[in-house]
Amino acid sequence: MSLFINGLKYDALAGDPDSPVEGQAWYNVTDHRFKIYVAGGIHEVAHLDDLTSDSISVDSAGFDGILSIADTDVQAALETIDQRIITSGSTPSSGSDGRLWYNNSVGFNSLMAYDSSRSKWLSVSEWTLNWGHDLADGELLRGSGIIIPGIGTGIIIPQNTCIKRITARTTSDNNLKSFAIFVDGVSAYNFTLIDGTFCSTFITNLADITIPANSTVWVYADAAGIGAANVAVTLWCSWYAVYGM
Repeated sequence: MSLFINGLKYDALAGDPDSPVEGQAWYNVTDHRFKIYVAGGIHEVAHLDDLTSDSISVDSAGFDGILSIADTDVQAALETIDQRIITSGSTPSSGSDGRLWYNNSVGFNSLMAYDSSRSKWLSVSEWTLNWGHDLADGELLRGSGIIIPGIGTGIIIPQNTCIKRITARTTSDNNLKSFAIFVDGVSAYNFTLIDGTFCSTFITNLADITIPANSTVWVYADAAGIGAANVAVTLWCSWYAVYGM
């Protein structure tokens, strides 16, 4: 007996043939399975009856985030494409680039991504701290509406923070003015403007400045050199998580 499906012929057999040939297909009426002989082995065509509640298991162990030729079965493939978001109030003990974690600890509630270049879990969203001055020379820059800042002032940061990027610009030409980022009154990072045609600037996307929770932050213009006219400094930040928090 033979079966015809969309012009294709399948033999209906009571069992599997003793010596199938490459590419041969048949329907085993005893097993109720379509089968095909490929690369020296018999392969069954799965159907819905195979998908029982315990037929597929998922184990996250060994996940490497890369689908490779070695992933030859369903289990391995599921482990490889498993990119679920971890939800926890505790920092994962390790991470790989792009791995996501929703930090649901009290007061945090932020989506985090692992940044291997900084070895930190950082919030996906970025935010900025901004300072400016009409003529900065040996003084703290103005920010948050404070006209005359003092060393005891500053912006309080409520959570652990990482400064990732820094941009600065002044309308003064040929100005090599240096600046310092102060955390709790102590210099944590220094940078110097670079000459431009009509202005001086500084840009970096590679900063990795850690600011502990409840610390104050301010920017200081060094006294050396001429004053920096119409200077604007922006710190681009993300929250970061401390392991074991």
